[in-house]
Amino acid sequence: MMSKIDLTIRIAGNTTAPALSVIKGKGYEIEFYVSTDTGYARDCVSCYNARKDGRLFSATTAVELLGLIAMWEVRGDNWRGTKDDFKLSSEIDDSCVIYGPDGTIIEKFEKE
Repeated sequence: MMSKIDLTIRIAGNTTAPALSVIKGKGYEIEFYVSTDTGYARDCVSCYNARKDGRLFSATTAVELLGLIAMWEVRGDNWRGTKDDFKLSSEIDDSCVIYGPDGTIIEKFEKE
């Protein structure tokens, strides 16, 4: 039985401004720039930086930046992955389902 979903949020254009407001509200200084020095012709890379208390967080989108800050707030300076983290990540990857354009399941990955 599937549980009822009361709210869905997905990264889209309308999540940038609220993410930046949350980061600013947490007291971070925010910097945004675009670099054309990517090593690839005609490519640009956007970068959001947030600084506070001697810490720098950097990401390509504001939502990613907020995610890094949230991860650090929960885990602190020892944020790096543990064996259990990598086990969980592998389990989630292994449960991947591929859907076709009509929403039907094409393939489900399973451990061999």
